Amino acid sequence: MVRTNLQFARMQLANCSGADLYGADLHKADLYRANLQDTICYKANLSGAKLERADLSRADLRLADLSGANLLRAKLDGTLLTRSSIGSQLIQENRRSYTTYVYDDRRLGDFALACRPAPPISRLHLYPLAGEEWQYDDIELEVCANHIRARFVEARDVYLSLQACFAQQSLTEDERWAHYNARRMQRRSYFPTQARHCYPQKWPQRSSLLSPRIWMSTLRFLRKWSTQVIYEATTGYGERPGRSLVCLLAGFACFTILIFAFADLGRGTGQVGWRDATLFSIGSMTGLGFNDLNPVNSVGKFLAGIESAFGISFFALYMFTLGNRMGKG
Repeated sequence: MVRTNLQFARMQLANCSGADLYGADLHKADLYRANLQDTICYKANLSGAKLERADLSRADLRLADLSGANLLRAKLDGTLLTRSSIGSQLIQENRRSYTTYVYDDRRLGDFALACRPAPPISRLHLYPLAGEEWQYDDIELEVCANHIRARFVEARDVYLSLQACFAQQSLTEDERWAHYNARRMQRRSYFPTQARHCYPQKWPQRSSLLSPRIWMSTLRFLRKWSTQVIYEATTGYGERPGRSLVCLLAGFACFTILIFAFADLGRGTGQVGWRDATLFSIGSMTGLGFNDLNPVNSVGKFLAGIESAFGISFFALYMFTLGNRMGKG
């Protein structure tokens, strides 16, 4: 099957274990729950393919094109795969592309298999004007809509699987990339408008906007989202030490300007020059201090204390992030 043209092929539940698909064109092929163990897909075109729940254990996917492919709940144990094969982002991150993927007629049944009720229940009372009977399409469309709303959680799960796959191959840079994006997707899923769809079990159902449970859940997820935003901005989730250094330098510049504008360093003139403000800011941030520069007014003392705590905290945060990155390297 070397360099075989299998575009748009429907291969659900297919057993292709050990097959040689070197350079094969599987563009937008449907490989839902397919057995692809020990398969050679070197340089294969799997762009837009449906690999949901596929078993890719020990498969060779080096130099394969997986851009736009859905790897949700795919088994990647021992798979040979690199970041370059995935592309710049997962299909779940692009709402328009994922909506097109989910509402594809060939995929509706697969998404809704586990959600079909046994006997159809009449819903005439829900449609008093149209008198419309309930159809299976209703549950299919509802399940597809839920997939789109929960796409950030699905993207997080895919990135976590990729992180484990890269860790098995000792691909440190690719592992960091997957870890960072998994945390980024988790942060986006915590925003209250997304959390009610991504975490329905933790969100009160059928409650009015005035219900205290709604507001408590909103505040809880808003706190989680805010914490993740701070983690991402200051450390890149422990993967970007440069961000801690940038925050440290930005804080130093801000405190220097505030000291120049409001502090009195005891020179007798009541004014502070840029040189004195800079030296005093360096001493306060590093905890060294300078004997000839001491704040006289309460504003200067307050700024000195806050800058000292800020500097020590961010120096420690920078060293921790740098050590974490060097340790993984």
